Amino acid sequence: MNNYLQILQTEMLSTGRLRLQMTIKKWAVIAGCLLMVCCMDAIQGQEVIDLNQCWKQLVEAHVLSSNIRIIGDIEQLKITQTRHQWYPQLGLNGQAIYQSDAINLSLMLPDPTTQPISFTRRSIESPRDQYKLYLEMQQPLYLGGTRKYVLQNVSTASRIDQYRNAIDLRKLLEQVNNLYFQIMLTRKKQELGRLILATLKEKEKSIAAAVRNGILQESDIDAIRIEILKTNQNISEYGYLLEGLYANLYDLTRIQANDSTQFLPPAIEIFDSIPGEKLENLSFKEQQTMLDNTSMLTSARRRPSLVAFMQAGYGRPALNMLSTNFEPYYIVGISLRWTIFDWNSSRNEQQQIMLQKQMVEHQQATFTQNIRMACRLSQSRTEQLRESLRTDSAIVDLRSNITRRSANRLDKGIITVTDYISDLNAEHQARIQLETDAILWMQEKVNYYMLTGTIESLVLQKK
Repeated sequence: MNNYLQILQTEMLSTGRLRLQMTIKKWAVIAGCLLMVCCMDAIQGQEVIDLNQCWKQLVEAHVLSSNIRIIGDIEQLKITQTRHQWYPQLGLNGQAIYQSDAINLSLMLPDPTTQPISFTRRSIESPRDQYKLYLEMQQPLYLGGTRKYVLQNVSTASRIDQYRNAIDLRKLLEQVNNLYFQIMLTRKKQELGRLILATLKEKEKSIAAAVRNGILQESDIDAIRIEILKTNQNISEYGYLLEGLYANLYDLTRIQANDSTQFLPPAIEIFDSIPGEKLENLSFKEQQTMLDNTSMLTSARRRPSLVAFMQAGYGRPALNMLSTNFEPYYIVGISLRWTIFDWNSSRNEQQQIMLQKQMVEHQQATFTQNIRMACRLSQSRTEQLRESLRTDSAIVDLRSNITRRSANRLDKGIITVTDYISDLNAEHQARIQLETDAILWMQEKVNYYMLTGTIESLVLQKK
């Protein structure tokens, strides 16, 4: 409460208007009393939480935070898998075939058994049924420099996933903000309800005395009792609503809050010195980096590549195609691969990448424009609420005077209880409006820093 009053006083002084100086002093006295009560409660072990603590608890406790580690593990697995592609690749292959034709050699060979030596024609044919079983190993020597860009893309894709996960967490931060301020507002309404209930019960005593003295009628005491019942009903409704809000806050942050928990106003002034950058802009930058790497990778794939290979096996025929025996064999060599003409496939890929980069630029420009417009509206809303606070404070003072005069007139029997209740409810609604606008002002300031990226820079990007 003390921080809240300091923020309001700073905002009012910055405009050069001091019309609410007495009101601020009155609030300062109330805040001092509340501070003493808070200190006593703290001594008794009362839990005190603030919005920043809720943010940190959300980031630490929510299941989405575990995705940060999972994404990192996936990145390491992909890097390991990618690096293994440059390791020697060993495979076992086998085949059994039958071919309709084979190598056939027809030769005139001498016959030493005849005198004189004569020549006879003989045919040598390779077997038509062939069998092979062999181990094959390939070792990339040079792949055009693609390895660097592939590894960079793996890391860049992982960072993009991290930013997307952080954006999902930020949406949960917004839910926490709404819950936190809704709890503050509901508790303030409940507190004001208890104050007006105490006033009504006190007035019930004086009305009962006035009825006994014949100044007021029995219907007047009934009217005040009806208003007491309605006020009790409202307080009870606020209690049930708070139970649901506490449960939702626990689901998100694992903070166990109750009616004895003190919810501190956020220290908004600390955000002014923190530079902010939206997670979406960081994601857009990484997408551009990934497209640049992909463009370089496409160019690198057009370069020649060298691969060392070796085969060692057993088959018929082996390397001697005319042999009809099963024999072992091996082959060692280096192969060159170079796609000289690919029907403009690489050029088409480069054009696609350029178009994708333009799409990312357009998305980033649209996002920046939307954020700029949202920030402008948020600032206007903040100024409007600040002006409303001045008006609300003046209205509360005037309504309080009216209620005080109505109470005096009721004691004298000049007006009815219904008239007094109407004035009392009007003052009560004015106080609720003042507290509502004060909390909405704080919430709008927090929303503004959410829009500028300050809060996500403070809470999420540290992860």
